[in-house]
Amino acid sequence: MNVGDSPFEGADITVSEITVSDLGHADIENILNYWFGSSSLELRAMIGFDPNKMPSRRLMREALALKTGQGSVAPTILTIRVRGVSVGVHELTHIEPRVSAIMHAHIWNTEHRGRGIGAVSYVRAMERFFEAHGFQRLIFDTPSTNLAANKVKQLWGISPCGRGTFVIPTMAEPIATTRYQVERAHLAGIVERVERLWKYKPLRKQG
Repeated sequence: MNVGDSPFEGADITVSEITVSDLGHADIENILNYWFGSSSLELRAMIGFDPNKMPSRRLMREALALKTGQGSVAPTILTIRVRGVSVGVHELTHIEPRVSAIMHAHIWNTEHRGRGIGAVSYVRAMERFFEAHGFQRLIFDTPSTNLAANKVKQLWGISPCGRGTFVIPTMAEPIATTRYQVERAHLAGIVERVERLWKYKPLRKQG
């Protein structure tokens, strides 16, 4: 990859300012606002979520509260932070203990999208999830129409391993996906590759 191709070139956020951490109680309202705020209506339509199938705000708050303060317990959700401020989450679903899980990312505000934040935080979250859960692999069922999310996997140097559909109870209908997977043995190579790209820092809004 040439310097001019790097999503990190000429940035105003440095990679050292992008971290992941356990979900905290203070993060819960941000997540609820993402799913229930008016700004999320377009997102729900884009990725197939049916608002009528969503749990209530109260029930979601209670479910998220159970995931906070896990400490040494293997986390299933991690907060993405930029300069200490929460901007999104990485989450696991379809968990097969010590075997695999499907990993997702949600960045809440448009101002934090398209800046390479996910490319950095994904790798840091993978390191934590692999270590905490002892997985053999992490799977990414990426909506085929989400060009930015697919580009992140290309940045890691991994190729699609198939096509599929993704569905959970809150979705109106399954969505077509491109599947990727990262084997535990390959993580170190991905980290090394991305760290080489991190020298083209800081990050800025592209476009």
